[in-house]
Amino acid sequence: YRWEKQNWSTQELDFSADAAQWASMVGDFQGIRDELQHTFTLFFIGEQAVTDTLSPLVHAAPDEPARIFLSTQLVDEARHAVFFSRFFEDVVGIKGGLSAALAALESQKVIGFRTIFDSDLVAVTEAVRKDPHDYGKWVEGITIYHLIVEGMLALTGQKFVLGLIREMGILPAFYTGFTAVARDESRHVNFGVRALMEAVIRDPSHLDRLQGV
Repeated sequence: YRWEKQNWSTQELDFSADAAQWASMVGDFQGIRDELQHTFTLFFIGEQAVTDTLSPLVHAAPDEPARIFLSTQLVDEARHAVFFSRFFEDVVGIKGGLSAALAALESQKVIGFRTIFDSDLVAVTEAVRKDPHDYGKWVEGITIYHLIVEGMLALTGQKFVLGLIREMGILPAFYTGFTAVARDESRHVNFGVRALMEAVIRDPSHLDRLQGV
C-alpha cells in the first residue's frame, strides 16, 4: 500500500534550474561542487549495485508477502538508478545514458565502497542465489543489504546530503527526487528490521550466525 501511494516519476523532474545552478558553481564554489559530484557518484554507483544484486533475495523470499514487497523494492532501486542517470546527464553533463555514465564513473569508487558493494554484497546475494532454500543465508543477505547498506550507509548519507542542499538552497529537482529516494529507502529498511525480528523469533540462533556480519 505504501509503495503504491508513494510512487513517483523520474521523468517528471525538471533539472533545468539545477543545471543552471551547477554551471554557476565555479571559483570559490568549485570545491563544493566537486565534493557534491563525488558524493552523488557514490550514491549513483551504489544504487546500480543494489539493483543488480537484489533479485536473488526476491527469488528466495520465504513467503509471498516478502516476495511481493521485495519485487516492489526492485522497481524502486531501478528507478533510483534512472534518477541519478538523468541528473548526471542533464546537470553534470555525462552523456550516453545509464551504462555510459556508470562506466565513466567506475574509477571513482573508494576502497571501502568496493569492499562493501563489489565484494560483501555480491558474495552474500550470490550465496542466496546458489541456495535459495537456505533461510539463514537469506536472513544474512537481508541484514547486509537492508540494514547495513541501506540503513547504516544510505539513509545516513542521504540525510546529510539533503540537509546540506536544503541549507544552501540549491538543486531543487535533485532535492525533490532524492527526498523520494530517501523515503523509499526508509520503507526498505523497515522491511529489513521486521524480517530480521521474525527470523530471530523463529530461531534465536540466527543472531549467532549474524555475529560476523
